Amino acid sequence: MVKFFVGLDVGATNVRVNFFETQGNKLGTTIVFPFKQCRTATEEVESNICKPIEHIVQENQLDIKGMQGIGMSVAANFDRKTGDVVKWPNNGLWNGFKLSSYLENKYRIPIIMEDDANCAALGEFIMGSAAGLRNFVYITVSTGIGCGLILNGDLYTGNNGWAGEIGHVVMRKDGPICKCGVRGCLQSMASGPAILRRTKELAKNAGISIDECYKLEQVFEYPEEVAPYLEQSCREAAEYLSELISKLIMILDISDVILGGGVTRAGSVFMEPLNRILKDYAHCSGRKVTLKLAQLGDNSGTIGAVNLIYKHLNNGDDIKTIY
Repeated sequence: MVKFFVGLDVGATNVRVNFFETQGNKLGTTIVFPFKQCRTATEEVESNICKPIEHIVQENQLDIKGMQGIGMSVAANFDRKTGDVVKWPNNGLWNGFKLSSYLENKYRIPIIMEDDANCAALGEFIMGSAAGLRNFVYITVSTGIGCGLILNGDLYTGNNGWAGEIGHVVMRKDGPICKCGVRGCLQSMASGPAILRRTKELAKNAGISIDECYKLEQVFEYPEEVAPYLEQSCREAAEYLSELISKLIMILDISDVILGGGVTRAGSVFMEPLNRILKDYAHCSGRKVTLKLAQLGDNSGTIGAVNLIYKHLNNGDDIKTIY
C-alpha cells in the first residue's frame, strides 16, 4: 500500500489540497475547491476538508488507508495543544469547533494545524524563493497582512504561537480603524482593501467615481485617469510596509525578505516604490536587503502544510531532503 501525506490550505473563499507520496517521492498537483458555506460547522468541515481529501485520493488512485497524516494551513486562531478553533475571523461558524479531534476521530491519523502565513513561509523554504536560506521573513499582502519567520532553518512561532502578527502592529495612531478594532494597524494601511479604499478616496476627491470596484484587481482595468491615484495609494502602502520590514531587519538581523499575496500582482506600481523605499531604509542602517517575490504563488500553503505533517512523523526531515 502506498503511503502518503495530505496538505490543506483552508481559506475564506477557496480550499487547496495536495499530497506527498513516499513511494517515488512524488508531490502531487494542488487542486482548488471553492469554499462551500453550510448550516453547521460539521457540515462545512465535511464539505470543505473531507470531500477535497477524498477527491484527491480518488483522482490519484490512492487508498485512503495509506494516508499517514494531515497538515492544515488555516487563517484562524487555534489552541496549539488541542487543535480547537479559538476564532476564525472569516468564518465565525467554526469558532470553538474541535477541528483536530474531529478529523483524528474520523481518519485515525495525526493532524497538525499551522497559521497560513507560516505554512506559506515553509513552502517557500522547502522549494520556493527561500530554498537554501537559513534566515528570512515571508510576508503576505492580500486581504490581510501576515508574516512567517524562518530563523536558523526552523519556523519560529514564539511562546504562544503568534509570532509574526505584523498586520496588527500600529503604524499610525490616528489611522483607519482595523477589523480588530484598533486604529492604524498595518493591515488597515497597506493591505489590498486598504489600497483600494485609499484609491477610491483620492479619485473621489478629483471627481472620479470608482465605487463599483470591490476588489483591487478591478482598479487595474480602469482608464489612465485613475492611474495617478492608484500609484499614490500604492506608494503610501509601500512606505508603511517598508517601515515595518526595516524594523524587522534591525531586530532580527536578517537580509532576505520574501513577498507573496495578491497585492504583489499589482506589479511595478507596488513593487517599485517598495523596493526603493526599503533600500533607502537599509542603506541608512548599513544593511543589505534582498527582496524576492514568492515563487510558489497559491501553492506555498499546501506544500508547507504537507511538509509540516511529513516532518512531524519522519524524524524532522523535510520532504526536500529525500528528493
